[in-house]
Amino acid sequence: RLQALKSFTEVTAPFAGVVTARRIDVGVLVGPAHPVELFDIADIHQLRVYVRVPQSLAPQIRQGMKAALSLPQYPGRTFEAKVTATSDAIEANSRTLLVQLLTNNDSGALLPGSFAQVRFELPKRANVVRIPATALLFRDNQIQVAVVDADQRIAFRKLTIDRDLGSEVEVSAGVHVSDRVVNFPSETLQEGEAVIAPPQASADRLAEQPRREGGKE
Repeated sequence: RLQALKSFTEVTAPFAGVVTARRIDVGVLVGPAHPVELFDIADIHQLRVYVRVPQSLAPQIRQGMKAALSLPQYPGRTFEAKVTATSDAIEANSRTLLVQLLTNNDSGALLPGSFAQVRFELPKRANVVRIPATALLFRDNQIQVAVVDADQRIAFRKLTIDRDLGSEVEVSAGVHVSDRVVNFPSETLQEGEAVIAPPQASADRLAEQPRREGGKE
């Protein structure tokens, strides 16, 4: 009987892990008549990561897809993760898909509750052109780019953006690979304005801001 009573003084976790929080203090009465939560325990060898994906990209998220995690405390370093499940529904308020990923954490470098940025390895699609976000212009409530036509003059094109990749966007209409797109366009550029652009500037190899004809910047 004494050994049985003594066994109640030992608390055994259901799995091996790390105590992340203590919910009681020394001297607090616990037992069947006074049930309380004692500790929070986390198994950090593998971590689940939750991220919300915009509705426009939701159809491309598949189970088993790879992703890269980056955290502010590890600049220049990424951690591999894999999609394990999704909510299979778009959240009504945010219009996003909840995605669950799993990442190995044998080194213990990742801490539960951390903030991370997730970059998915999405397949490239045909008939789309990628251009830098720095080439975009917002005029007349439209997203546009400035291109240099065959007569070395500026023309503005309205874009249809399929995917926003952060530093780049994928465009399905408005420009072609052969178009010469102005990167870092000046707000003072005008339709039909004559400029001097590098000869090989195109949507897949963009030029910097072209010089205005006459030597003026």
